[in-house]
Amino acid sequence: GQRPGFFNEPHGVAALPSGGWVVADTYNNRIQMFNANGGLRLYAGAPGLRPHISNDPHDEQVHIVSLHDERVLGTARGNRGN
Repeated sequence: GQRPGFFNEPHGVAALPSGGWVVADTYNNRIQMFNANGGLRLYAGAPGLRPHISNDPHDEQVHIVSLHDERVLGTARGNRGN
């Protein structure tokens, strides 16, 4: 779905140290962040962003990248996701 809290082809999930989750909602062109209880904390994006979450197994970094133009949008320390 297109509404906040819903997904369209998510490409990656990462657990946060706080117990929350970050989801790359790829075809809605946004990142969505949820708290440990599953409540939506925030979402952000831009047309054409096509986000994806990539995990670095060596240092447990979570990288949020744009599939559209192959750039890193952000990096955070977290647990490995899918």
